[in-house]
Amino acid sequence: MNRMMQVNLMLALAVATLAVINWLEPGLGGYKPVTELHLDEIARVELIHRGEPRFVLQRGHDGWHGTEGTARENHMQNLLQISQLPSLYRFPLAKEALDQYGLDAPVYQLQFNEVTLTFGGTDPVSKLRYLAVGDTIHLVSDGYYHYLSRSPFGEEK
Repeated sequence: MNRMMQVNLMLALAVATLAVINWLEPGLGGYKPVTELHLDEIARVELIHRGEPRFVLQRGHDGWHGTEGTARENHMQNLLQISQLPSLYRFPLAKEALDQYGLDAPVYQLQFNEVTLTFGGTDPVSKLRYLAVGDTIHLVSDGYYHYLSRSPFGEEK
């Protein structure tokens, strides 16, 4: 067996080993969600816009209900998925640096049960959004942010 064949065999063995480890422990190396909530455990959703409550929704046996009526199911599923966004990077929240991340006067806060997500600005390099949950700042994809500005009530446009 020549040298190149030995190197290829070693590389194939390494890839196979990593595949087996990933198969046996699928969570290893994956991103953790920003909250530990399970979607079916969320019973209350509140959206706060610039410090003022925009809507409060309660889960009922026939959907999500608020003072303005029944929320659209597809919109609620998108809002609930925000609780499961993968935390691509995270670091401890420093109260004195909130303004640096756009978290000192947030445009939106989203509360799932008793867990509050505070939306900050975006990182100028990665274009990821700063999201404070508890005492941690997460960097997350910004692809969901437009759901916060839309009403969950009425007909889809």
